[in-house]
Amino acid sequence: MQTGLAEQRQLTIIEGRVDDAPHALVIDDGEKYAVAIDPVRLQAVFAADNGLAPIIDAIELKAQETSPDVRTVKGRADIRALAHKVTRSKTYLDGLGKDIVAELKELPKRIDANRKILRDRLDILAEETRQSLTDYEARIDGHKSRMQTIRDTPMIYREQDAEDITRVINELHAIPMTAESSEEFLPDAIAAQKQALDVLEEMYTTKLKAEAEAEELARLRKEAADREEADREAARIAEAEERGRKDAEAAAERDRQAALGREAEANRQAELSRQQAEEAERRRVESEANAAQAALDARLKAEQARQDGIEAERKRAENEATQAAAAQIAREADQNHRKEVNGEVAADISTAIGQFFKLAERSPDDIEADNLMARAITIAIIKGQVRHTAITY
Repeated sequence: MQTGLAEQRQLTIIEGRVDDAPHALVIDDGEKYAVAIDPVRLQAVFAADNGLAPIIDAIELKAQETSPDVRTVKGRADIRALAHKVTRSKTYLDGLGKDIVAELKELPKRIDANRKILRDRLDILAEETRQSLTDYEARIDGHKSRMQTIRDTPMIYREQDAEDITRVINELHAIPMTAESSEEFLPDAIAAQKQALDVLEEMYTTKLKAEAEAEELARLRKEAADREEADREAARIAEAEERGRKDAEAAAERDRQAALGREAEANRQAELSRQQAEEAERRRVESEANAAQAALDARLKAEQARQDGIEAERKRAENEATQAAAAQIAREADQNHRKEVNGEVAADISTAIGQFFKLAERSPDDIEADNLMARAITIAIIKGQVRHTAITY
C-alpha cells in the first residue's frame, strides 16, 4: 500500500531520507516499518538493481538499536514483538511489490485493447476513404465479367445445333446494353454484343448448312440401305427356293440310297450268317481235332516223362554206386597210405631208438619193447598229443 502525505505526518519518521532512494521514507508506525515512496518513483525503486537495499538497511539499523534482555519476561516479549514487526514489514513491502507486478500484468492487456481499437477504427476509416474507388472497381469488374460472358458465348455453344444457336442469338439480342451503369462502358458492351452475334450468326449459317447436308446424306443413305435390303430380301427368297429344290432332290436321293443300303445290308447280313455258320462248323471240326491231338500229345508226354524218370533213376543209382565204389577205393587207398606212412614213421622211430639203445649197449631182448614204444609215439603224434610235431601224408 502507498501512504498519503497527510498520514505520513502522523507517523514517527525513522529517517527523513534514504540516501540511495531519496524519494523513499522509512517510517515506524508501531506495528511495522512502513515506507512512504513517491508514487511516480515506486516502480523504479522496486525495479532498480538492489533498489530496496537502502530501505532494508534502515529497517535492520532500527531493529538493531535496542537489545532487550532475553533473561527477563519483558525482554523476551520485546524481542518477540520486534521480530513480529520485522515480519509485518516484510509482508507490507512484499505486498507493495506484488501490487506493482499485478499492475504490470494488466498493462499488456490495456495496451492490446488500445491497439485493437486503433486497428479497428483505422481499418474502418481506410475502408470508408477508399469506398468510392472500391465501388468503381466493382463496377469495372462486373462490366468485364459480363463482357467476357458475352464474348465466351459462341465458344460455349459451338457444339450445339442450329435451333439452340438461334435461341442464344435471340437471348443475346434481348440483353439491354443501356443497363450498363456508366456511359463509358456502353461502346465496349455494344462491340462485345455485336462481335458475339456475328460469330453466332456465322455459326448458325454453318450449322444450318451442315444439318441440311447431313439430312440429305442421311436420306440418300436410307434410300441406298432400303435398296440393299430389298435386294438382300429378293436374294434371300431366291436362295431359299433354290435351297428347297436342292433339299428335295437331296431327300429323294437319300431315300434311294437308303433303300439300296437296306437291300445291300440284308444281302450282307445273309452272307455274314452263312459265313458265320461255315466258320462255326470249321471251328467245331478243328476243335475236335485239336482235342484229339491234345489227348494224344498228353499220353505221349506222360509216357516220355515216365521213361525219363526211369532213366534218371537208373543214372542216379549208377552214379551213386560209382561214387560209393570210388569213395571206398579212396578210403582204402588212404588207409593203406596212412598205414604205410605210420609204419615208416614207427620204423624210423624204432630204428632211432634201437640205435640209441645200441649205443647204450642194451640187450636184443629189448628190441620188442622198442617197437612198442615207437608205435605209441607214432600214435601220439597222429592224435596231436606231441606239440610242434605232425606227420605229412
